Amino acid sequence: MLIMDSKKIKLKSLEQIELIKESAQLVSKTLGLLAKEIQPGCTSKKLDKIAQEENIFNNKKRRS
Repeated sequence: MLIMDSKKIKLKSLEQIELIKESAQLVSKTLGLLAKEIQPGCTSKKLDKIAQEENIFNNKKRRS
């Protein structure tokens, strides 16, 4: 069992916190999108493709 030593907690910079927040928002959005697509007969392959396309879209959006 892994026990974390509280003396090893590393504080995050404001920039790191903002990136974590942005990442969490993208994950939340993607999971919400996937939740709408789940139905009987839906394959995990289809859900993987939707998630991948959303990820590609978000990466392109961030770069422009």
